[in-house]
Amino acid sequence: MPPEAEPSAWDILTLIAWWNLYGLPALLIVVALVVAIRQYNRPAAGSKQEPSDDSRAHPSRWRLKAIRTIALIHLGLAVRAGIGLAQELLTLRAQGIPQSFPVTGIVIPAVAVMANLAIGHGLWRLRSWGRWAAIVWDALVAIITALVTVWQWKYRATVRLDQWPDYLVADVLLWFLLVVMLLPGTGSLFKLRRDVLHAGKEASPGPRQRRLSFLWLLAVLLLIIVSSTLLVDAADWLVRLLNEPLE
Repeated sequence: MPPEAEPSAWDILTLIAWWNLYGLPALLIVVALVVAIRQYNRPAAGSKQEPSDDSRAHPSRWRLKAIRTIALIHLGLAVRAGIGLAQELLTLRAQGIPQSFPVTGIVIPAVAVMANLAIGHGLWRLRSWGRWAAIVWDALVAIITALVTVWQWKYRATVRLDQWPDYLVADVLLWFLLVVMLLPGTGSLFKLRRDVLHAGKEASPGPRQRRLSFLWLLAVLLLIIVSSTLLVDAADWLVRLLNEPLE
């Protein structure tokens, strides 16, 4: 009988754990520092510009960037749900039975794919229905995940530190998206005509603009985390397919 092969110290699960614990936080810190340094140096370049009286009549570029970053987040969530749905369907095809309960493994991911795709398109195109669809969907999913989290906490479910991006995407992300969609400035942005929207110029750097740039930075960091979870899921799925080819 041949000797059993020892597991490699650099298998996919170990690499994912190290990336989540060290690589991803380092990337987030670098991005945050770069944006902070650029914003700190910004007043020196624009100090000669005086804020106009009608600066509030034009939309902030930072708010517009934040909304479109959130649109990309929803598209990323759609792709991630699609990866989970593909895994379930391939397992069902290979084994004849689904990997998990059909409602949670097939129906809910399929609805999530369609909902997030529609919301992402609506937010990117700045459609009013996209904002309201995002409010309804984000509120519904946030409440459901909160109830699930309370249930897991009650029964002392195992929490792994190396899976913190998944916890953040599932339990925190949607509350942030919901709050941004409910901000008064977000609602006014969707009511503007397209000519006014694209004619607006970035206002001089002041406290209000700094708050909006911070909002955009949070959205960018969350987009990076969502993209990381998406790539991790795809890599894990690819490795499983290569190690266990379907017949």
